[in-house]
Amino acid sequence: MIIDKIAVILVAVILTIYLAVIYIKKQATENLVIIFLLSFSMGIYILFTIYKTSIPIYIHIPVLIFGVLIPFIVVLLQYNNIIVSSKILYRNAKKLYSKEKYDLAIKEIIKLIDIDEKKSEYLYLLGKCYEKQNEYIYARDSFALAVDIDKEDYKSYYELGKVLDKTGKPDSAAIMFDKAIKLCPEMYEAYEAFGICLTSQKKYIEAIRVYKEALKYCDVSYETYYNIAVLEMQIEKYDDAENDFKRAIELNQDLYAAHYNLANIKYLKGEYDSAIEEYKKVISTTSYSENAYYKIAMIYAIKKEYDKAMTVIEYLVELNSKYIDIISEEFIFSSMRERINNYLFTRAKLIQEEKNYMKKEKSPRIKKMSNRKVEEKENKNNKPNILNSKLR
Repeated sequence: MIIDKIAVILVAVILTIYLAVIYIKKQATENLVIIFLLSFSMGIYILFTIYKTSIPIYIHIPVLIFGVLIPFIVVLLQYNNIIVSSKILYRNAKKLYSKEKYDLAIKEIIKLIDIDEKKSEYLYLLGKCYEKQNEYIYARDSFALAVDIDKEDYKSYYELGKVLDKTGKPDSAAIMFDKAIKLCPEMYEAYEAFGICLTSQKKYIEAIRVYKEALKYCDVSYETYYNIAVLEMQIEKYDDAENDFKRAIELNQDLYAAHYNLANIKYLKGEYDSAIEEYKKVISTTSYSENAYYKIAMIYAIKKEYDKAMTVIEYLVELNSKYIDIISEEFIFSSMRERINNYLFTRAKLIQEEKNYMKKEKSPRIKKMSNRKVEEKENKNNKPNILNSKLR
């Protein structure tokens, strides 16, 4: 009957409108599939209604089930906030976060919290959004609420520690990092952040302990070995620092900072030949080149190899003239002070002579140019006036 078909079409239209509204308001992308089923159902009924054709039972039942009954159930669930309230909004919020649309993600999470109970995963994501926007107060409160709801939420403890450290509360941050590690011993990021936090407080021995604990779960991290070695240098455990720098270099041959610090340890221990070999490994780098040459010059001076020291000093001064003052004030070079002063005097004299030569070279050019201008002016005055000639 036509009336039955019109009734089905009317129901389908109402359901389609409702699902479309929910899709627009809450970004429930699953509704697009349901809307497609409804549209297909309406298309069949409209087609059969126009041509006044009866619908066979094997078409009628599937269309009613998949095109009307299922959409109706979905509408009922969404109306009572059973589907949309959590999974869809949370998924959308995570998608917006991954796309760096933090404002929109925050709105989705707040909407989610309004229609559903507060959960640690919602507040964790909310805190991450605020953290990305440098809204540390809001981020701190969100992570604090997350760990208050779920005492086992190690990720929120870790993030709360990071925020507290950034806002000048390293003691509180250390407590949060410690809790995160106890809940998840494999969380390398927490060890690293904890170590940095302790280092900033000059608690070097505690920081070393934390980094060494991290090595139990990640023993191929050259950064961790390097950090441990730097801290061991601070507390003057040079042998331990040397071993850890070597381990870091084994894991990363291009770790020039480790080579440079290893050279410094060799220098402090009086192992001068080994120190020179390590310094030579970084003289081609931008960051350590000048310092390495300076230390090599000092070592040659200590060893009384003054010719070699002088060669390095001359090269270093040509690289950067600031070392003239530094070398002049360094006590280690006192035994070769006369040679250095003679070199600096000769260098200054040559620079001055070069300047004078450049001035002489420029002077004739200026004279020639001025003579040329005079000649051009005279030629211009002697040039016949074509316009006056024509008038004559």
